[in-house]
Amino acid sequence: MTEHHASAPHRSAPHHRVLTRRRLFRTAGAAGIAAASGLLITAPASALSPLGVQTALWGLYYYDGSRDGDLGPQSDTAIRQFQADRALVVDGDAGTITREALVEVVSEVQGHVDAPEDGDYGSTTVAAVKIFQQEQDDLVADGRAGAKTMAAMGITRTVPGGGDDLNPDLVLPEWNTEISRAQVIDRARFWAEDQRPYSMGESSPGPEPAKLWRTDCSGFVSMAWGTFPDDKRIGYTTGMLHPDAGHDITRAIEKEELEPGDILLITPEENGKDVGHVGLFEKWANAERTSWVILEQAYATGGTVRRTIGYPYSPSDRGAHFSPYRYTRIVD
Repeated sequence: MTEHHASAPHRSAPHHRVLTRRRLFRTAGAAGIAAASGLLITAPASALSPLGVQTALWGLYYYDGSRDGDLGPQSDTAIRQFQADRALVVDGDAGTITREALVEVVSEVQGHVDAPEDGDYGSTTVAAVKIFQQEQDDLVADGRAGAKTMAAMGITRTVPGGGDDLNPDLVLPEWNTEISRAQVIDRARFWAEDQRPYSMGESSPGPEPAKLWRTDCSGFVSMAWGTFPDDKRIGYTTGMLHPDAGHDITRAIEKEELEPGDILLITPEENGKDVGHVGLFEKWANAERTSWVILEQAYATGGTVRRTIGYPYSPSDRGAHFSPYRYTRIVD
């Protein structure tokens, strides 16, 4: 595995290695801790500000909201997930210990891409991480150090005792990448077992508490697949899910090919309305394949459900216009 070593311009401005209590202990023992006095030695103010906290959480793939320095509810859930992974007190408060831990983790990422180890996840770090990702075979080159990227760097993301409240089989390390059929169904059941009210305007977290998804049918499918377009980060729309929309996320299949995690879709045009509908295929409900188990977020049902309906989508008066499609990144 090849690591990127940045060119000289990365070192053109002098910088100092960030020394936290933990790092000082590793390098200087008890004397180092005494010298630290519980404080960060060289972390810039930008890394410790509310915006710096938010930016670090974004860079480490805990946060997907606006980076505006307002540590609101979405930032709170991201902070809690980071605290859980680091075995810190989970209170959503970005206090000294949490900010120190964020600076340390970001600095460790920076050290693997030869970026200035200042704990500030700025544009230089994003560019350096992106180059590292481009040199790997199976990483999305987005400049963000999610779990998969950190693993490729040899960095421990969840420390012993951390992340006890998360189901590792449901939480995705990165978006818009390969996902198994079992993961798709389990992620869909995550909402089905904790029903979300249907809304085209509201959003709700999936298994990753810091990531929000639109609580309509296509937002639900996007959550289960772990995918979204750059301009609609809370999920695709039904029209966008169709192969003809040009997003290269689905392909048409035949009824006989249907497997768990595939979809039955009717586009707005086929529906004769402003909106279409989509549901996830879980399994056939009978040997004749005339009925099937659907996982869906539906207006008619009030929210997320798992139920048995007729194929292709009965009793809807437009049910015959539903067709099966497969997510292009799903794997068996």
